[in-house]
Amino acid sequence: MVTLVTNTTENKDCSDLWVNFTCISSEANPPVYNYLLSDDEDEFSLSESGRWIKRISREGKSIYNCLAFQLVENVTSVRNITLTVNGK
Repeated sequence: MVTLVTNTTENKDCSDLWVNFTCISSEANPPVYNYLLSDDEDEFSLSESGRWIKRISREGKSIYNCLAFQLVENVTSVRNITLTVNGK
């Protein structure tokens, strides 16, 4: 099972949103060797640790999910995260 969690910090001086993404996988056999964070804009980022810090500056909604890579099969996060950035 793979879960994506977030923690956000808003910059009051601008419309940027800093987001900590953490992709957590339950004990996997074989173990997870890489994680992929993707959004609905076809942007993605790989991480061995399953952690990312991203600055979100575009207005609107973005939907994020995580994919955990194993040697046997790849598992996608159980739920997506929807973030909304409002303009000034």
